[in-house]
Amino acid sequence: MVALVAVLAAGLIRGGPEVGMEKLIAALTGVAEGSRPSADLAVTYADGNGLDGVTSVTVALGAVHVTQTRPKRAALEFRGPLLPAEAATLARRALDGKLWTVVPARQHGVPDETRPELRVGVQGAGDVSVALWANEADDVPAFATVREQVLAIAPRVSGGRVTY
Repeated sequence: MVALVAVLAAGLIRGGPEVGMEKLIAALTGVAEGSRPSADLAVTYADGNGLDGVTSVTVALGAVHVTQTRPKRAALEFRGPLLPAEAATLARRALDGKLWTVVPARQHGVPDETRPELRVGVQGAGDVSVALWANEADDVPAFATVREQVLAIAPRVSGGRVTY
């Protein structure tokens, strides 16, 4: 039994959380270093609810799509280009924080608490999706730094009309 536990532990330690993510890690590294086109990066961030509204930012194929809904107001929608430096920073932050290792600390939120979701991927290399409760998202640097960069793009694309 001890030998079996040792073998299992060795496999888990040797593999680590990067097992199965090698292709995505290599692709994100390529975007971050400029050896892979920034247009290959795909990022989606969404947060909100029916009471306060929803903000979403989608990066795909070198473009940015920003939408924001608020109760009793017209929905806002903007499109613009993704700058190569923005793509590189997004990829670098996902890599530095090892976004693929993030897991929620809680299974359930408090009443009316939103659950922001962040998905980061590279065309042909897969993606990683993380959803955290709003009250824990700021305490998880890997999530918070990527979210911060995504949300910094929204005001540029919207001419300052969408801020978070």
